[in-house]
Amino acid sequence: VWVVGNIGREQGKPWIAIAVSCLTYASRWYFFDENIWLTLMVFSSGLAFDSFSKQWRRTPKKRKSVARRLTVLCLCAILYCGLWSSYEIWKQIIDLSDPQGEQNSYKVLGVSPTASQSEITAKWRALSREFHPDKVKDPEKQKAAQERFMEIQQAYEILSNIKSKRKRKNKKSVREDEL
Repeated sequence: VWVVGNIGREQGKPWIAIAVSCLTYASRWYFFDENIWLTLMVFSSGLAFDSFSKQWRRTPKKRKSVARRLTVLCLCAILYCGLWSSYEIWKQIIDLSDPQGEQNSYKVLGVSPTASQSEITAKWRALSREFHPDKVKDPEKQKAAQERFMEIQQAYEILSNIKSKRKRKNKKSVREDEL
């Protein structure tokens, strides 16, 4: 409120707007909907700033030199480019780290990334039968088989969820193209 109120030929101090917004912040315990109490707080703060704090600016602001304005503009451009390029690097790091475990799931099931859902399901069933803990009688081997069985189950879940999400997105994009 204070920043917007100080644009142009008028100016004011922020203290009244801050005090009124702190007082109306208590309304959040009466109005549980965030939109209502936030709107009430902003409206009352703006009204208080406009009524009690705002004054005419009597002296015009001094213009800053061209060199200073260009320096600030160049610094902002450098900051923007730095953030933009680091975002791309960060995105590549996340993609390479495989946060959803998709690549590991392909390795566990022993299928290629281009495998269809039916191929994944067939491989999952075969591996589940092979490594099912009830088939192994030796207690030591049973524990290893159970861990392998759990890995297979998790890998199948991950791949099935990813494939079904992609299938739904593809259906949505086809529907949008038809419209």
